[in-house]
Amino acid sequence: MTTAPVAASFPAWEAQLAAQRGTLNQVLATARAAGASADVLRTAMRELGPPVEALLAVLDPPRAEVVCRSLTELVCDLVVRKAWHDRSAERWAVLSVLPGLPRAVGRSPRTTIEVVVLGAGRIARETDLGAWGARLAAADAHLSDDAALRAAAAVAAWRSGLVRVRRSALSAAATLVEADDLHAPDALRVLLGLDDSDDSPRDALADNAADPFSWPGAAGRGTVATYGGYRAFGGPWTGVPVVIEAMTSSTPTWRVLADGIPWVVVADVHGHVVLREPSGALPSATVAPSADLVRDVRAHVAWEDEVTGAAPAAAGAGASGARPVLVSRETSCRLDLVLLPATAREPVPVGGGYR
Repeated sequence: MTTAPVAASFPAWEAQLAAQRGTLNQVLATARAAGASADVLRTAMRELGPPVEALLAVLDPPRAEVVCRSLTELVCDLVVRKAWHDRSAERWAVLSVLPGLPRAVGRSPRTTIEVVVLGAGRIARETDLGAWGARLAAADAHLSDDAALRAAAAVAAWRSGLVRVRRSALSAAATLVEADDLHAPDALRVLLGLDDSDDSPRDALADNAADPFSWPGAAGRGTVATYGGYRAFGGPWTGVPVVIEAMTSSTPTWRVLADGIPWVVVADVHGHVVLREPSGALPSATVAPSADLVRDVRAHVAWEDEVTGAAPAAAGAGASGARPVLVSRETSCRLDLVLLPATAREPVPVGGGYR
């Protein structure tokens, strides 16, 4: 298979294809020998036109040559693995994220491909990919090396909903805070979505490290989020879930029983995930929530329903004085995350919506 022609509106990409014809033909031929579809390869090479043209507009010629070869090898690998299609997170990252990272791509195309393209495939199920890519693009001008890019990708993923990397993301953010780089604070601010009126990145991160539901502008009391839901509407279960207990973890984690299966819910201010518990062991007994806890919950929610389970996070109250409590209800397939005052039981106004 020879290199596919591209539209005349992408002259720089077409020029690279012509200049590297022999090398790129060999890359494509290797992919064909590995089982890649000729039609999909041809389509993919055409689709590379817009993102590559955008990158070539700002890269010097020696870097442009390396980038074009690296992207061709990447696309061939994705086609061989049948990962180049409309629902592919990797394809989306190539076409939509890489053009916004000219500094990272020009500095180290292979590392950027590993972090951004292959990374998108790994985190797609639990992250808002659009927000993740936008945060990386906004931070690109402030990231000085590959280590900073890796740290930024972790921070952006956590801030975009990937709660399971919270601990590593806080560590990655700390490396940017401590970096001897004048641009690091600017990178952190855009990665974290903080504006000039918010706390400093250092303060916001320190508060969240102490209290996973603390963040500038976040609601501090009442129902602040709901998790789970009926499977037909995109949730994980068909029956009504029951909160069993909180589990010891640096990020709030609860055990839940639904459909006769044990689940875990992990959550913080930026996101959550509902997973089947790896052990699959059913609880030997369930313990009803205390009357005091149920009374506290009822004083801070808008709904009226029977509480079937409630458990405060194992870490207790955070730095803000809020107690995160996961609540299950008799008539709801969703779980409520309710923030209660640490000690006082006086009700506060309900509102603020869901985050």
